[in-house]
Amino acid sequence: MQKLSKDLRASMLDKHLSEKGIPVYGRSTKIKNDMKVTAATVAGWLSGSLPSDMMTALNFCNAYGLCPWQWVYGVRYTDVEHSFDAKRIMKYMRSLENSYNLTETQFEEVFDVFRRDFDEGILFMNNLKSFLQK
Repeated sequence: MQKLSKDLRASMLDKHLSEKGIPVYGRSTKIKNDMKVTAATVAGWLSGSLPSDMMTALNFCNAYGLCPWQWVYGVRYTDVEHSFDAKRIMKYMRSLENSYNLTETQFEEVFDVFRRDFDEGILFMNNLKSFLQK
């Protein structure tokens, strides 16, 4: 995954702050006062630069409801995490489909177990295999 370009990051941050109700006029001053940083620092952030200090970045994200992953990569961490989990689950579910004739209801129930906790789903399926044998 690649970091956003400065231009895209600046645009994303502008959109996010606008959606949070922070007006463009006076935005820099508000952030400067809230975060206790210099005007130059805020100008850098608003033009697409990232903070050099991780704690400052996390404090900014907490103050303005911004996911740090979204600020750096343009996608929220939960989107990345859910995408990865869904792919893992579907690969495993496909192997189950090839081995067992699950009904639609069984498939949905097993999928729900995997969605809650992938490792718990593996354990669940290992315990169930003897019941699913033809």
